[in-house]
Amino acid sequence: MVRVDGTGEVRYFTTREAARLQTFPDEWCFSGTWGGCIRQLGNAVPMKLAQVFTTEIHNRLADALGLVAPKAQPIPDPILIHPVQPLSVSAR
Repeated sequence: MVRVDGTGEVRYFTTREAARLQTFPDEWCFSGTWGGCIRQLGNAVPMKLAQVFTTEIHNRLADALGLVAPKAQPIPDPILIHPVQPLSVSAR
């Protein structure tokens, strides 16, 4: 929920805004009602966090097993690659 400056009104995040907060790529599609999509996003592990964990697990297993496989590299932060423009909120 976002409070609109000056008016005291509140509005809810769109599915896309909630997905961006959870670091889902903009190309990711969601289907269902708004409430269903928001529930799914609320229950999701942020993609960037999951990527950090899986990279570390991969690298530690490779070290423990003595594998010569290349180290997994973290993916670049999508927020730095595609900056999100500030939201414009229009009064109703």
